[in-house]
Amino acid sequence: MMIVRIKIILLLILFTSNLFSQAQSEAVKRQAQNLMNEGRYAEAVDQLNKYISLNPQLAEGYHLRGLCYEQMTQFQYAVLDLRRALRLDPANLVISKDLNRVISYWHQQLYQKIEGHKRDIAVNPDYPFYYLEIGKSYRWLEEWQNAEYWYDEYLKRDDNASPDEIIRYTEILAKTGSISKGEKILKKYVERHPDDWRLWSRYGYFTLWLGKYDIAEDAFKRALEMKPFFKEAQDGLDLAQNKAYLRLNQPRSFERVYPIDRYYSIVNRYPENDSIRFLLAQNLVKANRYEEAYQQLTLLQNKYYDNEKFQALYNLVTNYRDSTNNSKIAYYTEILKNNPGDKEAVLKLAEAYSNLIEYDDAIEVLSEYLADKPEDSDLDVRYAYARYCAWNYEWERAIAQLDKLIELDPENTDYKLLRAQIAVWTVLDLDLAEKYLLEVIDKKPRELQAYLSLVSLYSWKKNFDEAKKYLDIAKQLAPNSQLVASVESTYELHLSAYEELKALEIRGEAQILYSEGKCEEARAKYEEYFEKKPEPTREEYAEYAGILACGGAEEKALEIYDRLLYEKYDPNDKFDFRIAVERIKIYHELGDTAAIKSEMEKLANVDAPDMQILLLKGDAFAAAGFFGKADSVYKTVLSKTDDPKTQREIDQKYVLMAGYMTKSGKLEEAEDLIEELENEIEDRDLLQQVRYQKMFLGDAYAARREWGDAEDIYEELEEEFTDSLNINLVKQRLSWIPPYGLEKGLISFRDFVRRLFPTNINITPYTTKYIDNFDLDYFNYGARVEGGFLGFLGFGAQWQRAGFKNNSYVKHLTGLKLIASIYPLKNLVLTGSKGELNISGEQRKNVWDAMVRYFIEDKFSAAFSFERNDARLILLSPLLVPYRMNTDIYRFNSSYNYKKTLYLSLFYNYLSVTDGNIGNDFQLRIGKRFFTFNSLIEEEKEKGSGVIGYEYYFADYGFNSPYYFTPQNYISHSLWADFILENSEKLALKTGGKVGYLPVLDFIVSELYADAVYKPFEYFYISGRISYANSYRYDTGYKALSAYLSLFWNIY
Repeated sequence: MMIVRIKIILLLILFTSNLFSQAQSEAVKRQAQNLMNEGRYAEAVDQLNKYISLNPQLAEGYHLRGLCYEQMTQFQYAVLDLRRALRLDPANLVISKDLNRVISYWHQQLYQKIEGHKRDIAVNPDYPFYYLEIGKSYRWLEEWQNAEYWYDEYLKRDDNASPDEIIRYTEILAKTGSISKGEKILKKYVERHPDDWRLWSRYGYFTLWLGKYDIAEDAFKRALEMKPFFKEAQDGLDLAQNKAYLRLNQPRSFERVYPIDRYYSIVNRYPENDSIRFLLAQNLVKANRYEEAYQQLTLLQNKYYDNEKFQALYNLVTNYRDSTNNSKIAYYTEILKNNPGDKEAVLKLAEAYSNLIEYDDAIEVLSEYLADKPEDSDLDVRYAYARYCAWNYEWERAIAQLDKLIELDPENTDYKLLRAQIAVWTVLDLDLAEKYLLEVIDKKPRELQAYLSLVSLYSWKKNFDEAKKYLDIAKQLAPNSQLVASVESTYELHLSAYEELKALEIRGEAQILYSEGKCEEARAKYEEYFEKKPEPTREEYAEYAGILACGGAEEKALEIYDRLLYEKYDPNDKFDFRIAVERIKIYHELGDTAAIKSEMEKLANVDAPDMQILLLKGDAFAAAGFFGKADSVYKTVLSKTDDPKTQREIDQKYVLMAGYMTKSGKLEEAEDLIEELENEIEDRDLLQQVRYQKMFLGDAYAARREWGDAEDIYEELEEEFTDSLNINLVKQRLSWIPPYGLEKGLISFRDFVRRLFPTNINITPYTTKYIDNFDLDYFNYGARVEGGFLGFLGFGAQWQRAGFKNNSYVKHLTGLKLIASIYPLKNLVLTGSKGELNISGEQRKNVWDAMVRYFIEDKFSAAFSFERNDARLILLSPLLVPYRMNTDIYRFNSSYNYKKTLYLSLFYNYLSVTDGNIGNDFQLRIGKRFFTFNSLIEEEKEKGSGVIGYEYYFADYGFNSPYYFTPQNYISHSLWADFILENSEKLALKTGGKVGYLPVLDFIVSELYADAVYKPFEYFYISGRISYANSYRYDTGYKALSAYLSLFWNIY
């Protein structure tokens, strides 16, 4: 009974103690929250430290402390606490959101800090502090390769770094695997600072990882002598003494599993060492690092796919990997059934699918998540989506997503790197890829993938010097990387193909020069080709010999022909009659009749058909200029055969003989033969060859300045050729024939007369009507006549009649102006006019204007103008009708159409009235083009399209005038739109308008218009426009209706 009572008492004490502890911790938390609400974050941290010590298993304390550190701008501690909180409560969306926010802001600050110090370095490149700060920033960004690079640069400039910085540096080296480098640095600094136990402990680990056990053991003991019970050194000493079982399950950030790191180090230095790679994969499996093991085995797969040891390990890894990924798929799918908006589950599920190469499923998961998300949210998910699309060869989807991501975050190098890689993989948008990749390496100078992509990019661009430059950098960054070796192999393949292509281009140039009779230049080119191709073929030697013979090196050509004819390259080679004939042609050129006779006798003894020998004789006679003998030989052969193939061959030889005749200057004989061939040959291909010979005959007549004969031949060919290419060639030759005879005199007279008359004349009558709700009635009609002279000048005149009427007054104006225009460039025009106005009841008034305009069709336009005119014609005010005033107005307007999708325009007016008032008008419009469904059909591309955008308008005058509208600080914001209803050759219809708001007056403004241009026949246009506007003037609503109609007739 007593024992039972004791147990009850103990339970009550324990329960009471727990309640007290819980109440105490809640009070501490409330105190911390109160301090946070008052902005006393440092004091709140002290309270939260107590709360965490009482409740280390709860995420809330770390979460609140992380938020305090955020407010104190101690972001590294904020991130550490928020990550701890999220590990304790992985499903907490608030913690996840806070963590993402802090990381995003902190990383942005770090990148800005990096850029700032890079600018400092540009000014003072020798100050070590800048390099150290950049290295520390990359360390916090966990970009270890970049961090190592900038720490290296810092240590080059500061040989007295503090032990603290060396400790941080070695953590980076452990991350990058630069163990040997770290060991050397630490050895140097333990000698400098022999009393720093941290350096000795760290030196112990680096020597341990390199297998230097005795040195490592000594280093750990030195650290423990200075700092007994130093946990890091104690763990290291256990490892050095082969007590690995004492090692913690959660090693510190810089620690490595020694065998794995050692094997990694070896395969990085010796990537061909397959046995070590096997050991690395086995140890990765033991450490449950199956994904890394899988990556190593894929490097061995091609060589060992049928090896039992490999297959056993590969099956183990892939089965485990597949099983793990399938388990993840089931797990995260179940989570998403209950919470489809769980972003982490979405990303993990997509990653699991991608690990199984099931990219379609990964893409589908991400697509479903993003379906109802704004385009500017969840950028990490969108990036994953783009990456999987790229891996699945869905280039367009990946590109569309990445372009949007870059637009939202233009400084993100990951987005730009992937976008550039896709451009290189698809060999599209290489200029864009080059821009992005150069930006990436500027911000991340150790980004290996960027350098490898630049190698491929410049290889495609045939810029092999640049490709080699970036390949060398990649090899320095990863000297033993198989990926770098693969890219180097591709680069060499590109270079080899390019050099082969260049060699073939040189050979092609030689052939063209030879065909043009430029034999010496052709010979030089062919010898350049032989330098690039040291083992020419028989065909190439034969071509070269022909070029030598053409250039006067007949003896050398004969040597080559002899070698080709009598030295067989292959036992199956037959006697080459073609080469034998070429030799005979050379002898004919040399006039060596004895050699010709000898060669003919040799041909007669060669085992070949008699007919073939006869044809070769005929070819030799034709090439030597003995056309009668050649004709006799060909007719002899024809008399002995009815074979259509042989008859066609002989016809072809006659065609060649016509060319020989032309070349030897016997143009009349060539013309007779060509005419005979045209009448007899029915084969279309042969007939085309005859016409080519005929065209060369015309060229020969033209070369002798026998223009009439050349013209007759060209005109015949213009009728005979049926393809546009040859017809254009003939027309070009006809255009080269200068006037001759009587025609030359008539043309000279015609050109003299032409200079006295304009090149074109056009007339444009027009009329305008404008009425408003303040009884203003304005009309205008007139005509403009202009003529062009000498192709760049224009002169003309304009007459107009205008009238103003309100409820009390009527005024009529008549004006006449002379106009001059200059077109110094195709896209530049300068125009000016001057004249006078005759106004009823008033003195005459001088008016003038000038304008300069530059434009690029359908893309850009800019114009600046000045006009001095009657104020009534410009200001259109009913109260101004009886008053005589002048207005000077300066105008600037410009528009830009980017790829026919983005539209930007602005205008600015500055005017000065003779009553002393001045005014400004400014309008900015920006819009985006869109298409309706029907307009997506290519032939209807313009019809149904339009532009919708935003307009900002501002107007301001010096003072209020009682005679015309003078707004003060008048601002409106509007939505505007233009729609193309029809855009055919005959008719163009366009409509549009705007709706806006005047904030100061709380008033809605609007405008509607319609444009039409009708072209009933060539050079005649009818244009019209009607518009209605609703705005605010004179302290009330203002409505105006205007219409315009004009005719344009280009008389000639």
